[in-house]
Parts: sequence; C-alpha cells; structure tokens
Amino acid sequence: MRQLVIQVPDLEFLPGGAGALPARLTRLLGRARRIEAGPDALIARALGLDALPAAGPLTRLASRADAEGSAWLRFDPVAMLPDLTEVWLEKPVPLDFGNPALQPLVDELQQMLAAEGLEWAPEPGRGCGVVGLQELPDVHFPPLPEIPGRRLAEVLPEGPDARRWRRLINESQMVFHQFRPLARADQRGTGLWFWGPGRIPAAPLSPALSSRLKILDASHDVLLQGLANWLGVEVEQAGAGGLGDMTGDHDVLLKWPIAGESPVQSLAELTRHWIAPARGFEVTLIGSLGAWQIGPRERLAFWRRRPPAGFAGDAS
Repeated sequence: MRQLVIQVPDLEFLPGGAGALPARLTRLLGRARRIEAGPDALIARALGLDALPAAGPLTRLASRADAEGSAWLRFDPVAMLPDLTEVWLEKPVPLDFGNPALQPLVDELQQMLAAEGLEWAPEPGRGCGVVGLQELPDVHFPPLPEIPGRRLAEVLPEGPDARRWRRLINESQMVFHQFRPLARADQRGTGLWFWGPGRIPAAPLSPALSSRLKILDASHDVLLQGLANWLGVEVEQAGAGGLGDMTGDHDVLLKWPIAGESPVQSLAELTRHWIAPARGFEVTLIGSLGAWQIGPRERLAFWRRRPPAGFAGDAS
C-alpha cells in the first residue's frame, strides 16, 4: 500500500486542543492508531530508513553538497526574555544573515566562533546556519523545537563538553546586545541556540526509495530540502488541488505548517485535499510528540467515536 506521510509540527499544541479540530479530522483521528515517538524516527520508519541525518548535516545538505563524514552543528537565533530571576526562551528570530545591514553583527559572530576554532557557515535567507566541527562534542543539545516557553537554565547543553557551548550561548547574547537598537521598548534579547550535531551519512543504497517518493513542501523547510538532497529527490510545492494534482504511483512525504492566524482553516484544507481522498494510502499524520496512522480499517471503523488522543491536556 502507498504511504502518505504528513508532518504537521506542533499539531498536539493546537490552540483549543482536540476540540478545535475540523469535524472530519476529529472523526478520523478518533479512529486512528496512535504512536508515541519523535517525528524524525516516525518519518524514517515510514520511509523504510534506519534513521534520518541530524539537523546539522541536513541543514548543510540543503544548500551544499558536502563530504560524507563531515560533522556539522546547527545554530538558530532565538528570542530570550529576562525577568527578575530567569531568562525565558521564545521562538526563533527570523534573521537573514545575508542582509548587508547585518554584516557587522555577522562579522562579530564569525569572530566569536573563529576564536574557538569553529567554522561559521550561515544560510542566507534561511534564518539559521551551521558550525563545522572537527569532532562531535560529548554534549546533549536540546533540539530547537523543544525550547520555546522554557527557562534557559533548564535546557542548557549537558555533558563533559558542555561548558564551551554554554559559554558560546552567553557570548552570543552579548554580541546581539551590542547591535540591538537602544530605542527598542521591549526587553527581549537574542542569542544563538546550538543543536542537531552529527556527521553526513552515506545516502541510502536503495534507488527504489528515491524513484517512488515525492516530497512536497508547503513551508520552504530547510530540513526537508536537506533530506531531499540526501535522498536524491526533488522537492515540489504542494499544489492547491492536493492529491487531485498527483500523477503516478508514488509514496508522498508532505510538510504542512499550521502556524499563523487560521490554523483550524489550514487543517480543514489539509483534511479536504489530502487526508480525506487518500483512500489508497496508509496515512501517517506526524505531530511533535507522536503520530496517528489511518488505514482502510481505521476509515471503516464507524463505531469508534473516541476523542483523538495525544493532544496537550488530554488525560488519555
């Protein structure tokens, strides 16, 4: 059976919870099989892979072909809000490191990393970049999607080599502070968040995977582009007609963001154009904490009227 794998980041944290889902999606997810696992592991499993490359290598692969085995760590600028006793982490700050107006800031950050013997490689236009490493550090870096809304002290890197990276996070805050306009009324600062270290692995030795797979993106996601380049697959934009625009006998990997002013409307469009008509597919809908699988048996389980599991605040 063909696979339709849809990644919807933060779906479990939809404002309003499961009660805000479109009615049709509520029924389908109430019948679905719930799987608790991380999104990378779920995508890899659906594609028949042992694992996906880490975020650092995937970010590097999004724009550059690089040597197998080279090591990379990703960085993103994130907002940091201090109060009287804590610093709270917020969402990534959309900075274009290729903007000439930011060149003085870029120069300072590059010098900061160069002093540590690290290669600075920002991704112009993508709001992130990578650091080239000689060896992978013995550190646990909390992934970027896990840090918004948390205290800096509880998510700092941990491990034998963590002191260096904690220092660089602090130093990056000071660099950003130098270039923050004094007229800004808010007290939000910015710092670099490091995460996703890994080496670029060899591409899968299965030409059948790349020949049968279509990767569609509604979000211009750098990690999805890196995955496509690693697999040797072109990324296409998701058409307005959904599955009606598809030709050929393909498995489909689709990334569908719901951030914005109308997340419920976005989910309604996803359901109408992709999930509802996918009767010839095994549908795996992946959020941030797990997935729901919908196959023919689940679609026909009309007697099953339980509420969808897995949403924030759901006791089940």
